Amino acid sequence: MFHVSTLLPYFPADTQQIERKRHLGNDVVMIIFKEGPQQLNPTVFRSHFIHTWIVIQADPGTHVSYRINVVTKPGVRRYLPELPDPPVFESGPGFRDWLLSKSINAEKAAMESPEFKPKLIRTRRTLLKNLVETYLP
Repeated sequence: MFHVSTLLPYFPADTQQIERKRHLGNDVVMIIFKEGPQQLNPTVFRSHFIHTWIVIQADPGTHVSYRINVVTKPGVRRYLPELPDPPVFESGPGFRDWLLSKSINAEKAAMESPEFKPKLIRTRRTLLKNLVETYLP
């Protein structure tokens, strides 16, 4: 599942946009389309869940290619596909496929990180125990 920030409910009375933050902060991978030359510091996105940020920026002057940067929290193993050198993609199905694969594999790698893995094991153990107690005599 993914969320598009500009399509999430907007409430003018909520100056902090808590509803939007609730959805985005519970995602494991955040894809950011960055406009302009300013630097982006992923640590401004406070979340226990977000483990990977994929930053996409239109390559200056072309607007048909994109410069990519990928940042992960410590403890997330490397995963494929690798970021090419230089990290620039032409717009099209090849870029779409790379981004989809990178996003899926980023989430899988994050789930194996020290922050997620114990929680995942505990949840699976509880669910299995519940199944056994419910359906076995």
